[in-house]
Amino acid sequence: LVRFDIWSNNRGKVISLLRRQGLWARRHRPMGQRRDLTRRPSAGTAGKLFCSWNVNSLKGKVAQIEAGLDSMRVKLAALQEVAIEASDARVRFSDKDYQLTSQYADPANFGRGLAFVSKPGVIIRTLTVGAPCTNAYWARVTGLGDGRTWTVGNVYCPHNAAAKRAFLAHMEFAVDSLRARFRNDPMVILGDLNCKPAKAEERALKWGGGLRPLYSAAGVEPTRGANTLDYVLACGEAKGSISTCGVDRTQMASDHLPIICKVTLAEVTRERPELRPGKMDARKLRSQVKKINKCNRFAVLADLDED
Repeated sequence: LVRFDIWSNNRGKVISLLRRQGLWARRHRPMGQRRDLTRRPSAGTAGKLFCSWNVNSLKGKVAQIEAGLDSMRVKLAALQEVAIEASDARVRFSDKDYQLTSQYADPANFGRGLAFVSKPGVIIRTLTVGAPCTNAYWARVTGLGDGRTWTVGNVYCPHNAAAKRAFLAHMEFAVDSLRARFRNDPMVILGDLNCKPAKAEERALKWGGGLRPLYSAAGVEPTRGANTLDYVLACGEAKGSISTCGVDRTQMASDHLPIICKVTLAEVTRERPELRPGKMDARKLRSQVKKINKCNRFAVLADLDED
């Protein structure tokens, strides 16, 4: 396979002649006339919805949970206590609507299972931070329509004392580590912390990174006294970008209410350097034809340009 670059003032005729000979040809605009692909900032991108929901097992409730997420127009959901084990192949979300990315339950280590559920087009890349923790699931999320990559944590604080200590130690390390790595990106943590608001505030301060609880929700089961257990914590740009939070009291698939977060973020602007057409000596170019055919043509042209 040989590729040639041709400069011509009559590109339409040249392309026509090449195609008649059965050659594949395409055209590029001159360097100084190439289209500017810079993304322009908008006034804001509204309606990107996150959801945190302790579903208390997905088994037998997949259709109900999926219908609930669809009715809430959720784009990315963090589910806790999904109770999916590695051998369990029965839990499947519909590929047409939502896709499931799960961390299996680990009963031996008091891990009840965590999952991300997303609309097609949302790309979830899971992260490993420090020692593995069965009750914290981290991911980098793109494709939300705002041009940014989000750092998202899906967490569940267990009741067992030893498992709780391991979880809290992991969170302190993970938040600090991820904020250092992705300092300029928005970060949000969604999940069930199994504690009251004052304790959640204390934990967020200890974990650092500027984390603050933005919203908390109580469950719906009367026997538990509707304790506040579920939280949304945010830091960085996400803290000022989550415009509204609330619960959907119509969803009765679990003893926990789903928290819905509406996000408004301005699109990212990535300025591209201005490209200007350069001048090149045609005689020098012709003298380097053999070298261009055998070597990297861009390196040869760069050398000519420097001369």
